Amino acid sequence: MDKRPVAGRTLASPVAADWKPDLKGNLHEITEYLEEQGAYDLFDLLLKDLMIKQPADPLQHMLDCLEKGHPDGPLKVIVSSPPGICREEIARSLAERLGLIYIGAGELLREAGVKTRDLSFAEDTEVSKLVLELVKQAEHKMQGFVIDGFPRTACQTTFLKEKAIVPTHVLLLQASEDFILQREKGIADGQITGETTPPEVLAARLKLFTGHNSLALADYADRTFVINAQLQKADVLAKMAEALRLRPRSKAPAPPPRVAIVGAGQAAANLASRLAARIGAVFVGSNNLRKDLVTAGSANSCVSLDVARAAEKDPLGVVGARLRQVDCSREGWVVANFPETSQEAEVLHQDEKLVPLRVVAMRSPDLQEHQPGILQALRGPGISRCLEVEAEDSEEVFKSIVEFVERPLPRPEM
Repeated sequence: MDKRPVAGRTLASPVAADWKPDLKGNLHEITEYLEEQGAYDLFDLLLKDLMIKQPADPLQHMLDCLEKGHPDGPLKVIVSSPPGICREEIARSLAERLGLIYIGAGELLREAGVKTRDLSFAEDTEVSKLVLELVKQAEHKMQGFVIDGFPRTACQTTFLKEKAIVPTHVLLLQASEDFILQREKGIADGQITGETTPPEVLAARLKLFTGHNSLALADYADRTFVINAQLQKADVLAKMAEALRLRPRSKAPAPPPRVAIVGAGQAAANLASRLAARIGAVFVGSNNLRKDLVTAGSANSCVSLDVARAAEKDPLGVVGARLRQVDCSREGWVVANFPETSQEAEVLHQDEKLVPLRVVAMRSPDLQEHQPGILQALRGPGISRCLEVEAEDSEEVFKSIVEFVERPLPRPEM
C-alpha cells in the first residue's frame, strides 16, 4: 500500500504547480465525512426549528441551539405501554437516568383532580392541554423530555402535530396479557409492590389500549422501538437507553455501504448474503473466494482471472482484490468472515478505500483467540462503528444488524 502523504494535506507536502483536484475522489471523502458528522441532519434540524418557531433573530436562535450541545436536537421521547406494567416508574427512571424532563400524563391528571382509575381514558382535550403546556416549556428551554402515557388516541396525536411537536423516539413497552394478569396477582398477594387495579377496569383498559394504540402511534413507525417489558426493570431500562442511542433514519446522501461481518462461518455468510440483498450491495464470501482461488477462471469458480492476478499484489489477497472491483466500489459490499486475523484487520483499517463503515462481530468460539485483536484494529477511533451479536442465523440477529447498518452512526454511550 502507498503510504506517501497526499499532496496538499500537510505543510510538509504542498500542492504542486501541476496538481489537479480529484473531484470524484474528494466528493466521496466529503460525503463520507458529512454523513459521519451528522452534518445533513444538523442543518435539517436547524431549518425545521426555524420554520416552526420563526424567531426574530434566526442567527442567534441557531447559535443557541448549537450551544445546547445537542448536535441533532434534544431527545423527545414518548413511552407507551398497555396498563399494568408499572410504566410510570420505568419512564420516570429513564428520564432521571438521562437528565430529561419527565412529563407524566397520569400524574398531571391526578394533580388536576381528574379521576384516573375509571374504565375509560381521560378526555382528549383535557389531557392534551396539561401535557402540551409542559412540553412547550421544555422546548422553549431546548431541553429533552420523556412523555409518559401520551398520546393514547389518534386525536391526541393530532394535538402534537398541530403544535409541531415531533418525537425523536417512541418506546413501546410490550407485555402479554398473561404477564400483566400474573403481575396483578403478585401485587394482590404482596409479592410485588404496587397498587392493584380492579379486574373489570384492567380488562376495559387493555381493550382500549388494543383498539387505540396502533392508530395513535402510526405516524411514528419509523422511530418506534419495541421493548420487552417482561424483563427485569434494570434490563428494560438498558434496552430503552440503547434504543435512544439510535438516531432517526437520515435522508442524507450516503456513501456506498461497506460492511464486514466477522466470524461464525456459515451463519455469517448467510446473514451477509441477506443483508447485501436488502441494501443493494455486493455480497463477498471470503471463504469461497479463498477456496476457489486455485481454480480461478473456471466455470465453477467464483474468482475471475482478473481478480486472481490482482490478488498476487494486493495486501489483502483475493478478498482485497475482489473488494476493489468496480461493482463493489460503485454499489458497496458486505463481506463475510473477514478479516480473520488482527494483521488483516490492521491493513483493512488503514486502507481509506476499504475500511468498513460498519463492523458486525459475531461471538464465535472459533475466533475467540483472534477476535479481540481484530475488533480493536477495526474499531480504531470510530468505536461506534462496531456491533456485537450472537453467533446465530436468526431473525432477531438479522433485524439487529439491519437496524445498525441502515441507521446513522449511534450516539456515544449515555
